[in-house]
Amino acid sequence: FGIDVSELEQLVIDGKWTAETMKEYAMKVNLIADPTNVNKEIDTVGLVVPVRDHATMMAAGLGVYMLDKEGNCTFGNSHAVDAVQWMVHLFNDNAQCTGTFSLYSSETLALDRGMILQDRALFTTAEFQDAVDVYSEKVGDLIPLPLPKWSEDDDYSTFSRMLHVTYSIMRSCTDTDLASAVMECMASVGSTTLTPAYFQEALKIKYSDATPESKAIFDIIRRSAVVDWGYYTQFAIQTSAAQQLFIYTYILNNDYGWASGVKARQKAWERGMSQFLDALNSLELEG
Repeated sequence: FGIDVSELEQLVIDGKWTAETMKEYAMKVNLIADPTNVNKEIDTVGLVVPVRDHATMMAAGLGVYMLDKEGNCTFGNSHAVDAVQWMVHLFNDNAQCTGTFSLYSSETLALDRGMILQDRALFTTAEFQDAVDVYSEKVGDLIPLPLPKWSEDDDYSTFSRMLHVTYSIMRSCTDTDLASAVMECMASVGSTTLTPAYFQEALKIKYSDATPESKAIFDIIRRSAVVDWGYYTQFAIQTSAAQQLFIYTYILNNDYGWASGVKARQKAWERGMSQFLDALNSLELEG
């Protein structure tokens, strides 16, 4: 695409890898026969998003979180509204930026990922396992970058969609204390030993060209990992699908009504969150 990789790496290291910067680079790639109907089998684009849930991942990179550290809902604050509206504009007003925001399937994934594998997209969003399994054949051609942030004054945020590994205890277990201790040990080892080693072997060594810049990029990605507790609990605590909210639906429908969507659900979220935290606190007291 005629873009110097070191130029992108330096933008990241200097803290200048922002949403508008990414858009500026993506807009330089425009090999689309019909801008009103992107053909993912032949066209070349600047950005492709293969999984609709990556819209939430991108939004987290832009600093959009459901809750602040005090547990207050921030999905509808002015920054969240601006960021979601920016994303709606990005994917609806620019053919160079495309993706699958409706229900995705193995076929749509293959089409979207094929654009990267066939050198017909400059940027894509990917999960950790994608870099290991899907794009490993492109090692040397691809460089992982952190999600762009909203402004140069912000910190990078690499959003994790997986909150935890699920362990379980059989109903017939006679020593739940010992079983719990074993699971706590497994979780601790996974967090402190396994994940760092996997990150090092699967990504840093595999994709890095051993330059100080590329190593610094991987450290930034790992150091900026965040989990939005509210994003998960909105599914865990709600009984009605109508109370759930997805950024990809607003992109799909070219809809800027994010603030009203949050407001309609906020009381139910807060009530459910309060009940959820009360239940957790009561378990701690009983213990």
